[in-house]
Amino acid sequence: MSAADAERAIGLVIGVLAILGVIVTWYRWVKPRWRRLVSRTTVALDSIVGRDPIVDEITGHELAPALPGIGQRMATVEEAVKTLADQHGRIDDIDRRVRALESASIERTVTRMESVQHLATVDRALQAHPPLEGDEQPDLD
Repeated sequence: MSAADAERAIGLVIGVLAILGVIVTWYRWVKPRWRRLVSRTTVALDSIVGRDPIVDEITGHELAPALPGIGQRMATVEEAVKTLADQHGRIDDIDRRVRALESASIERTVTRMESVQHLATVDRALQAHPPLEGDEQPDLD
């Protein structure tokens, strides 16, 4: 074997090893990162623009529902916030009305208690000082 043949054989081995190194590097390092980049880009585009439902071609079953674009989702969120604000206003109004009813109820209860105390005081006063002859006796029942 001559020196030229040895150099060719060494060059061939180095070339094969270099090609194998490129292939192994592609599968071990570049390909997973490339897939991750493509996946993230797809997710970002789907969330911004939206996408159709994902349907299994063989069975026809829907694997994932359609995803609306960000504009439509923001409109839905704004509508929900507006509804919540309206509900909050209604709750505040109901709370104000309930407080007014409680206040009126407490006032009526206190008034009744004061009336009962006044009547009890009048009754005790009448029992302590019986009426004179000829005075009319009030019916307290």
